[in-house]
Amino acid sequence: MTIFSDSEIESFIRNGFVTLRNAFPRDVAIECREILWSILKHERNIIKEDPETWTEERVGLKNIFRNSDGPPWSKVFTERLLTAIDELLGGRSKWSPEALGCGWWVINFPMKLEPPWGACGNWHVDGSFFKHKVDSKEQGLLPIFLFNDILPESGGTALAVGSHMQVAQLLYENPQGLSVGEITRSILQNQGILDNIFEVTGRGGDVVLTHPFLLHARSKNLGVNGVNSVRFICNPCIALKNKLNVHENSGGDGNTANVEEGSKQEHSPVEKAIIESKSRCLIPLSFGKRKSPQTNLRANSKHRRQRRR
Repeated sequence: MTIFSDSEIESFIRNGFVTLRNAFPRDVAIECREILWSILKHERNIIKEDPETWTEERVGLKNIFRNSDGPPWSKVFTERLLTAIDELLGGRSKWSPEALGCGWWVINFPMKLEPPWGACGNWHVDGSFFKHKVDSKEQGLLPIFLFNDILPESGGTALAVGSHMQVAQLLYENPQGLSVGEITRSILQNQGILDNIFEVTGRGGDVVLTHPFLLHARSKNLGVNGVNSVRFICNPCIALKNKLNVHENSGGDGNTANVEEGSKQEHSPVEKAIIESKSRCLIPLSFGKRKSPQTNLRANSKHRRQRRR
């Protein structure tokens, strides 16, 4: 069973993300969401039926639900979803499905915020718990699970299209590794990096699979549909068993220089995006050195919203 078409894989490599529609059943998303409402009520006194208790724009939950927790959570991790992850990481042997869980919850409540829609959180890459290198195995993929229908301008995660390529190039230039703060500060010096912003929208049960180097941010929830505009997502980290094959002479060319034992094979889409960054990024960014703004990286692009086809 093949999940993604060649064009979808190429889009992931170029843009840094791909959407898997109906990754798990919508009714399962609804059931999971009711559990989260119960947790909010008992732990935060946030009540589904009482908007007066929705006093915070953003609420985070540390709960992690895995396949071993049984239904409804075990119904989230469908073979369709796992196979899609396999296709982006290079196979089931590259990661541990049993370690995947629904965690790192971010719940956004509709607030009386001033339009227009846009990012309201800090732009960042995930992974504050380790120093990022171009071949780090701590994060191989970052999925965004949708547990409710997210309409345009209703708090969908903002993605900086193509930013993963510039992050990759920055990490190639800094083999000692960088923190998430160092990465973000350096990348945001390029005025063109945020010219093409993609708003994640979709239905409960969709999953957006993003490259681990992709810049993203929380956005304004301007939803007007009451409880149906409360946004429930989680974005756990999918770690790899071995480092990424992204150095010269690594991968499927027969030369095992810089390649870990047993990892000689064709590059995965995640790895291809990193390798291709060398030729696709127009102006290198060096950590700590301000560069001239890059004007050709979709400089005239307008914000795009992901709509259900």
